[in-house]
Amino acid sequence: MLDEDTVEVLREVAHVGAGNASKSLSQMTDRKIEVEFPSVKFVDITDLPEKFGGSSSLVTTIFLDVEMERPDKEEKSELGKLVFILEYESAKNLASYMTDSEPDMELTSMEESALKETGNIITGSCISAITEYIDVKLYEEVPRLKRDFLGAIMEHFILPIAKDKEEVLVFKTKFNFDEDVEAYFLFLFHPDAEEFLNQKLNSLA
Repeated sequence: MLDEDTVEVLREVAHVGAGNASKSLSQMTDRKIEVEFPSVKFVDITDLPEKFGGSSSLVTTIFLDVEMERPDKEEKSELGKLVFILEYESAKNLASYMTDSEPDMELTSMEESALKETGNIITGSCISAITEYIDVKLYEEVPRLKRDFLGAIMEHFILPIAKDKEEVLVFKTKFNFDEDVEAYFLFLFHPDAEEFLNQKLNSLA
């Protein structure tokens, strides 16, 4: 488990990453989009469905694997997995704004691509901020997008990833444009990565 000093540094990283993501998303879409991370905290995994409106809520999720090059290892090692969760209506509204299209019942392939790229940009912005603090290079893999009921996403994807973890680090995320869209950005760290980050970031906290 990451300790509070490490989480405090990650809060600072999130602030820097949000500014970078806002700039990148606005440049990509030629439309003003601001990203904020109002809170960064650990949440009990069993409480996640309640935060997202219940197990029967229809959500859009974006999954990304993140690896790192550590100076003490010759090969890349797993940092963890990132999961973005947006209510489906919110995902459609954000995607239609980004692609300058009318919201429809289903996401178009262009809108799905825009959402995946959003995950890439936010992750990349946070990763760039983290690399300014610690002597490692981080890499995100190609994002995967799924739409399903939250209960199914929890059962088939998040819980197997989390395994024996009781809590998950949650970055509450806000997209500000013509309207405000809330999302949640879950960071599921690999156990070895947690220990490494504690050591590296504690020296800076």
